[in-house]
Amino acid sequence: MPSVAGTVSYPTPDFKVLGASMVMLDPSALTSAAMTEVIPGLFASEPVAIAADGTFELPLPAAEDIPASVLAPAADLAVMEDLIECPLTADSITARVSYLYMAGYLNLPGVVFLSIMGSGFSIVTTAPVDFEGPGDISDYTIVTWLFATDDVSVTSGAATCSFDSAPLTVELDLTAGWNQVALSFQHDPDTGDVTGVVFGNDDAEELYFNVVGAV
Repeated sequence: MPSVAGTVSYPTPDFKVLGASMVMLDPSALTSAAMTEVIPGLFASEPVAIAADGTFELPLPAAEDIPASVLAPAADLAVMEDLIECPLTADSITARVSYLYMAGYLNLPGVVFLSIMGSGFSIVTTAPVDFEGPGDISDYTIVTWLFATDDVSVTSGAATCSFDSAPLTVELDLTAGWNQVALSFQHDPDTGDVTGVVFGNDDAEELYFNVVGAV
């Protein structure tokens, strides 16, 4: 069974979490008997423990455990609040892909962490986020995972797309099962402004799960 592994990055040294779970969203809030439905339309996998050094390995939900309601036709996978006018093209009309819901830089499917105070979302990056530093989250590559029922390529093609006002290119080659994907940002070397965003496949192995928001 595939899994995700990495290290938890905390906003403050005194904040610690105890467990992690993969969460997926059904945008229409349909009910299902598969994964645990935390609230209507929000499903979570069985949590795993976090080691003392902050590392963990979280098995991804098996295909038979994923509710049909969290899957969309491949060309309709994106539900991004900051995504503007981006009609996607898929080379399969039968493949279904997990909805990608993104609000700001938080996304679902995503890993949620549990503590004695409650739970919180994370932003997954290929380097630990410096919460006190002067940089921006767009300085990091943001990783998430998509489940596909069949092999399918999803692209933005010649469409004019933007993410948070920057031009966006979508180039996804998904295989049946779970796929690691990422948002990467291009910057103007002089001003540091984001000049482009690419959403595509990713193979980074060293991942950091930055706990940033309470549920």
